[in-house]
Amino acid sequence: FWTSYKTLDSAIYPNPAGFSLTNFRGKAILLEVFQYNCGGCDANAPAIGKLADSLGSGSTTIPFQGVGAEIDNGTFAQIQTSFNSRLKSLAPNLKYPLVHVPWDTAITTDAIGTKWHRYNSYRDVYFVIGYNGIITTRVDGNRGTAMTAAQLATLRNGIVAAIGAVPVFHINARMKNGLKDGPVSLKILDLQGRTIRAGARVPRSALYFPRY
Repeated sequence: FWTSYKTLDSAIYPNPAGFSLTNFRGKAILLEVFQYNCGGCDANAPAIGKLADSLGSGSTTIPFQGVGAEIDNGTFAQIQTSFNSRLKSLAPNLKYPLVHVPWDTAITTDAIGTKWHRYNSYRDVYFVIGYNGIITTRVDGNRGTAMTAAQLATLRNGIVAAIGAVPVFHINARMKNGLKDGPVSLKILDLQGRTIRAGARVPRSALYFPRY
């Protein structure tokens, strides 16, 4: 799923700087596909913003990130007014970057509206992407009105499950005399405490800890 996007973090739109979901590799991702003048997207924005914030979007301690991808040609001002203000209405400090889909993506207009053909997605569609880049949940909104409570619950459950599946390191160090180098056994667990892989004992000096 990893790909590059145009950012919407500047009044100069589209911002020439690229943005890639690989920035969040190793995290669960909520990718919202929206359109600046979509009634359903605007109606859902407050609840989506609150949901993403409540689950720790952008947190340094929780492996989860929400991202909004705009698939039309709305200006920066239009997106800020019609979408971003609603997105943050119940979560003013929400960390939820907004981007524009790549210009080389096949986007056309048909009877239903703008479509992102790469992912067979119209506006008001929500993808949950696992830490390994695989889509685990898709929820299609109603495009004209707010999604139902059941749809929102499906989305929340999908995000929670994806966060829980992110591997974490568990270290069991046995040191001699407290400070000397001793053997270390490693396990990789998910956030539910289930062992994904158990490694051999290695010297502490051989360890390094990559970021997510």
